[in-house]
Amino acid sequence: MKNHWKTVALFLALTTWAVDSRAQSELYPEHFDLEEVSLLDGPLKNAMEINIDLLLKYDTDRLLTPFVRQSGLSNQSGSKYYNWTVKYPTFSNWGLSSWSLEGHVGGHYLTALALAYAATDDVAVREQLKTRLDYMLNVLKDCQDAYAGNQQGMEGFLGGQPINQIWTGLYAGNLAPFKQYGGWVPFYCSHKVLAGLRDAWIYADSELAKELYRGLCDWSVNLISNLTDAQMQDILGWEHGGMNETLVDAYRLFNEQKYLTAAKRYSHLYEINGMQGAEGKYSTTFLNG
Repeated sequence: MKNHWKTVALFLALTTWAVDSRAQSELYPEHFDLEEVSLLDGPLKNAMEINIDLLLKYDTDRLLTPFVRQSGLSNQSGSKYYNWTVKYPTFSNWGLSSWSLEGHVGGHYLTALALAYAATDDVAVREQLKTRLDYMLNVLKDCQDAYAGNQQGMEGFLGGQPINQIWTGLYAGNLAPFKQYGGWVPFYCSHKVLAGLRDAWIYADSELAKELYRGLCDWSVNLISNLTDAQMQDILGWEHGGMNETLVDAYRLFNEQKYLTAAKRYSHLYEINGMQGAEGKYSTTFLNG
């Protein structure tokens, strides 16, 4: 009987391991899944353990503050997030009054937690990382839900820069607010949040991360739905981040054409044409093909 339960335990562990890598294998079929690689004692394993130790020392609530603030939850009396920004002030090195990249580090942190979770085979450490990741995702869900039903192009949004007006402006066809803050690289910051949610899904098998990722991808599609191709190329000349990369991933994972179409629209043709030669004969087929 004792050996029987050992066999069952091993089966469950292996089954869980396989489920973890499902989306990862689908997105990166040519790569080894992280779960398939184990580090032996040595400098690489030591570095991984130091990295995990550092990740678990981060002040998660302060990393979440920009998202809570932008969603308006910190101003809602009676909300569990009321006065959140007072209790957990945002990190000033990413949020100066004249320049802000707030929120993008939260995206990086999601990625780091998910990669660490997938890379280690220490059960106790995996549980710590998953608990931390789930906590972040649950707060982010509340932030995303705060935009539900928004008619100004914000439904599905998650971000931490104090410039929501650039997004409502783009949705309304007004490029001026975006150009005013283009130096704050807003698409870059949005891409990091998209990538963090994607990674929390594909490396940590979080269904909640999948839901949030899809919502933010849908926001990305809807955001530019009222812009012409010429307007899109205009703003991409200011800044484009990596929006197209995460939307192509969404197309592969969800198999919905709207994500590939949007990924093409988020691609700067000036750069693509530069790779195709001076005649720039690729533009029309790229957007419409």
